[in-house]
Amino acid sequence: MPCKTVQFKDGSTAIVCGRSNRPKPCVGCGKPATLLCDGIVSGGYPPHAVQTCDAPICVSCATHIRPNKDLCPACCARARTLETR
Repeated sequence: MPCKTVQFKDGSTAIVCGRSNRPKPCVGCGKPATLLCDGIVSGGYPPHAVQTCDAPICVSCATHIRPNKDLCPACCARARTLETR
């Protein structure tokens, strides 16, 4: 858990530890991400296990392919490359 020192107006300080509630930046544009990529990637554990990309993405950068299935720009490009083969 990350910790930081907080200083109050009266001069007192406190050490605060915990997880950040701040959303991660979108891999496409840097805005706060509200979704995770559902693209399938290889290299899961155990071998041959299905693993999703989980890259943080915002609604405007996500490609919606089905209800509750969104792809990041990299997984979308990879899927388009596979379609043209």
